[in-house]
Amino acid sequence: MHSTPLTFTRVINACVLIEVGEHSILTDPFFQNWRIIGIKEDVAIAPRELPRLTAIIGCHAFIDHWQMAGLADYPHNKADVQVFVAMNSMARSARKAGFRNVEVLNWGECRAVGEELSIEAVQAQRMLFWTVNNYVLRCGDVSVFFGREALDLKPLAESQTIRGPIDVAALPVNAVHLFGLYKLVMSGGEAAHAASAPLTCSSFTMPHPNSSAMAITV
Repeated sequence: MHSTPLTFTRVINACVLIEVGEHSILTDPFFQNWRIIGIKEDVAIAPRELPRLTAIIGCHAFIDHWQMAGLADYPHNKADVQVFVAMNSMARSARKAGFRNVEVLNWGECRAVGEELSIEAVQAQRMLFWTVNNYVLRCGDVSVFFGREALDLKPLAESQTIRGPIDVAALPVNAVHLFGLYKLVMSGGEAAHAASAPLTCSSFTMPHPNSSAMAITV
């Protein structure tokens, strides 16, 4: 039983508010839904309703995962937010949106952010001209893997041998293929299988891009 509180609140698509200990981390900001790209749901939380964020993490630069202009109404001091991204283009858009503490976090790099919180970039994949990051968050006695564009979990298994087990993993389930040919992310079956494969996880959350908003407290 862990003593550090942990809550996931899904906003839309891969955008999730992770609250762990005293920290709030926003993933893959996406607040202006362009339904033409096929996401058939509403945003569950408006930017002006967000709590004070410790960090923002971005998996990759495509519009449904990285839309910093949508945070124009973020009500707190943007200078207090540490932003970690996978590519320089993402860093530029974050700075343009008013966030100054921005860093491209390469695979294997880890940063301490505030009291007790660390954020590590874990290998995901490279597709076309995009680099994709997964992330491991550790705070107190809780560890979280966020891999909403994870193709497989081998890099995470390797990371665990160095830094210890993962308690909760948030994974994709819809096995998206680019142009119907190139597989981008794992399927639900593969994600479920990962729970009994090399990971040591007590809980898996696997939100589908077109499911309704949800909040999970672990």
